[in-house]
Amino acid sequence: MKKIALSSALLAGFLASTAVAGSTAPVMVGVGGAADFQAGFRSQKDAYKTNNLTQNQKNMALGGDAKVYVKAMGKADNGLTYGGVLQLNTTANNRGGSYSSNFDRTYLFVESMFGRVEMGGNKDVANTMKVDASSFAHGNGGASNSDFETYINAGTGADTYWVSGDLAGSKSMGKEEARKISYYSPRFSGVQFGLSYTPDTANNGMNEVGTNVAMSPRNFKDVLSAGLTYSQQMDQMKFDMSLTGVSGKSIHNAATDTAGKSHDLSGYALGVSMNYANVTFGGSYGSMNKKAFLVDLGANATAAANAKNVTYWTAGVAYEQGPVGASVTYLNSDYQRNKFTNVAFGVDYKLAPGMMPYAELSSFTYKSNDKSVKKNSGTAVVVGTSLTF
Repeated sequence: MKKIALSSALLAGFLASTAVAGSTAPVMVGVGGAADFQAGFRSQKDAYKTNNLTQNQKNMALGGDAKVYVKAMGKADNGLTYGGVLQLNTTANNRGGSYSSNFDRTYLFVESMFGRVEMGGNKDVANTMKVDASSFAHGNGGASNSDFETYINAGTGADTYWVSGDLAGSKSMGKEEARKISYYSPRFSGVQFGLSYTPDTANNGMNEVGTNVAMSPRNFKDVLSAGLTYSQQMDQMKFDMSLTGVSGKSIHNAATDTAGKSHDLSGYALGVSMNYANVTFGGSYGSMNKKAFLVDLGANATAAANAKNVTYWTAGVAYEQGPVGASVTYLNSDYQRNKFTNVAFGVDYKLAPGMMPYAELSSFTYKSNDKSVKKNSGTAVVVGTSLTF
């Protein structure tokens, strides 16, 4: 209740301090989107080539991703900016399986000299304010944000590896961002602060709101995420640093947690990057509570004994010259003693406004703590063209 009261008071105070005194300007509406076409190829050990990438192709596949968004924005006579964003995944989005159109983000925002407030389904500050190797990666997103897993066989137990550079708890386990309230302060002397409150990471547009809603043990409630960034430009050198954190309460599900105890979520990440002329380098380190992701410690004594903090780190270097960009990025993670590494070599070319061909090669390794599971390693190549409009 304290967190709810804090969020309500923050929002009420912000809106009161920026009360709209009327507006003569119309609300402007714009439509945009993004489309991405890909060809993916893989090379893996024989033990992991048992599945086809498509019904009739074993080691190559064509992929696609498309989003459409509508943005409405107005400005009041007192300087307050306000509006909303609706972002829709189209049926062309076939990564991770076929599904019908659904909203990916739906939120309102108000912004003034006192900062910005977002209300609805959007990314939290721990995600939007972070600095890591993906911040400057070229190609298909880098080692911590690539689509390479779409074109490989990750093997059994793939969900017990940490394959991103994000803290947990910020995103719903569904396909839409969980509903939340976020605040971003103005930037003073290069410093900015942000705070997000998510009552339930399972609460999004894909799930109902009402009584007797089933609980999910893979989500968290009362999640607070915070971000602190520092940015400084000095002649040809630019320095960026971020400190982000997340905390949330575990959801105890009587149907699955009968013999054990669920554990709360906590974690932090520190990231830095430095750019000089055409070269950028940097990385990040993150850590999360070791037991937050074990649903039933009592029933799974082995997992409890092996548990340790979830850790990950990223590193990379990028070069950009005119329309051409290239980068080498790296991700290393340890999740319940299951180790994952990925090295990504990416290039892209700004062919025309909004259009960018790219290519990325990922060299990956999944190493399970279970000695009976063979190491899964190989390479994946993703070649594509993206269009934003």
